[in-house]
Amino acid sequence: MIPAPGTSRAEIQNQAIRDLEVDPAEYYPTGYQPELVPDWPIDDALVVPIEMLPESLRTSMGQNWRHREAYKAEMARREAEGDR
Repeated sequence: MIPAPGTSRAEIQNQAIRDLEVDPAEYYPTGYQPELVPDWPIDDALVVPIEMLPESLRTSMGQNWRHREAYKAEMARREAEGDR
């Protein structure tokens, strides 16, 4: 979960700079077009399902994350088997 920032983009960035933005279709690879959040803050926290992240990002998220995921999987397995 990414918390909402305390300042809007319009408050910290001049409109002239935003007008110079390059169209994302010009720099993302063919077939890859992520949903961008150009206007923030958004109304709620931004949550991205892990399955939507590129494999390279998932594998680089760190050992602590992998331990937590393994723990959650083990707890789910034990609960499914009725073993607490």
